[in-house]
Amino acid sequence: ALPRYFANRIKWPYFFNRWVKESIAYNESVFRDTLPKVLADNHRPDCYYAHFNMPHEPFVFSAGGEPLQPLTGLTMEQYKRNYLSYLQYTNGRILSYVDQLLRVTRGQAIIILVSDHGFRGGAEAGMKSGVPFSCLQACYLPEGIQRSWSDSTTQVNLLRGLYNSMHIASLPFLRDTLFLPYSVKDR
Repeated sequence: ALPRYFANRIKWPYFFNRWVKESIAYNESVFRDTLPKVLADNHRPDCYYAHFNMPHEPFVFSAGGEPLQPLTGLTMEQYKRNYLSYLQYTNGRILSYVDQLLRVTRGQAIIILVSDHGFRGGAEAGMKSGVPFSCLQACYLPEGIQRSWSDSTTQVNLLRGLYNSMHIASLPFLRDTLFLPYSVKDR
């Protein structure tokens, strides 16, 4: 957290470069370390959680995987362009990862893919204020499990719906809620 503070506020090259390297290393370790655990499964129900810090800043790769430059001092147009390019890179990596999960589990895994927020640079660019609430929420269910929630269900009810669909529990849905812990203007 401290290197990111300096990178964002003071722009010290040492801290920024360290933050970039740590961000890349973290994401790569999640990709590298989770699939072997799934492969080693002994056919008992397990839950694996993988958190990717993508496409969060720093936006380091283009859609084709080449390093993006510059990473600091961006205009809003450059920021949006780098975000979109890194989002395309992220989509490719995640799709490949999910394909591998489906292959190694022979389609029997429940795969939930969610984001914690949408694009945060919208207010400065004149975008609608609801853009940060545009969270990705996708769920793959194996054959035989019927989804018990609607497309508009928010993440507060995702696991409740999943547990109900799997007949693990009979949980009432909560009021669908979205919030940001800060004002977009604080960025």
